[in-house]
Amino acid sequence: MELVRLLFRNLLRHKLRSLLTLLGVGVAVLAFALLRTVVTAWYAGVEASAANRLITRHAVSFVFPLPLAYRDRIAQVAGVDRVTYAIWFSGVYIDKNQFFARLAVDAETFFDVYREFLIEPEQFEAFKRERNATIIGSDIAKRYNLKLGDIMTLDGDVYPGQWQLVVRGIYRPREQSTDPATMMFHYRYVEERVRQEMPERAGNVGWYIIRIHDPDRSAAVSEAIDRLFRLLPASKENAQDVTVRGELQIAAWMSFFGEVNTAMGMSHILGRRVGARYDVPHGVTSCITLPWVMEAEAARKPAPLAAIGRRIAREARMEGESKAARAAAQAMRDLVSRLGLPARLSQVGVPHNDLASIAEAAYPPGEERARALELLERMW
Repeated sequence: MELVRLLFRNLLRHKLRSLLTLLGVGVAVLAFALLRTVVTAWYAGVEASAANRLITRHAVSFVFPLPLAYRDRIAQVAGVDRVTYAIWFSGVYIDKNQFFARLAVDAETFFDVYREFLIEPEQFEAFKRERNATIIGSDIAKRYNLKLGDIMTLDGDVYPGQWQLVVRGIYRPREQSTDPATMMFHYRYVEERVRQEMPERAGNVGWYIIRIHDPDRSAAVSEAIDRLFRLLPASKENAQDVTVRGELQIAAWMSFFGEVNTAMGMSHILGRRVGARYDVPHGVTSCITLPWVMEAEAARKPAPLAAIGRRIAREARMEGESKAARAAAQAMRDLVSRLGLPARLSQVGVPHNDLASIAEAAYPPGEERARALELLERMW
């Protein structure tokens, strides 16, 4: 009790000092809370994202469209498991103060890629059957007292006109970081009206969402997709441009391996030695080295290549990992042949007597150097 009385006596002895102390503590607590809010908001997007998902959009902004035709090209990139797409519809519901995300999506693939949106199977089936159906988040349903079968009318701005949508599904967020306030409806519904009323804008999407097999290869898959769309127009303009074709070939295989921490980096390492010594473009050296390295890896460690082989062969149930892995190596060899590019070291002026020195320059004494020399012999 003496301690409490002493405390209050000192608090009241200098009232201004006590007031400033309390004010200082309050400002510190408030500042901490505000800063924590900023940090949490900063990382909210990362926490809500998935390691195996990539976004491909226009280099300027997602409001600039991409052709729908890009979907099939992206799907053919090695390492890509599933491709879906969406457009930012915008529009106004009730008034401009009522904001939530409104997206037109591909119903067949979008919810497979975004599995954090939990929806009852019967609701999802009803949504897929009805052209102007919509699925809304639980937060939207609660905020506007909406239930299944209700009509939501949007006044379009990016896509002018009135759009009447029937609520056929209400999703629940799987994680706390999942947005519970998103409205999603059929892309094909929007596309049908666009073709009739604004045909010059038809056949476009806002962005692509790509699910990949291995999150550790996300950077390589991203770079492969970027190269693909940057270089394809140049290849179309000049089909004989070997440099561009070589870069495109690199884009095709870089999406499923890198030089670091994988034995398949031997293709890149040997290619660099050959290219620097004999002035051979790196894309061309890759055409020579990669099929042989893939073939060797198919025998040693077939699992990583098996998925690629099945995808290339369009045969998901191809029996045996070794068979599927060899199919991937053969597909690469066939591609080089179709492009009419060199397939042997002897074709680019590499003397047979130099093979041992190439292996020595690439690897220190040991098993890797011996493997490299054996592969160089096959490549020659």
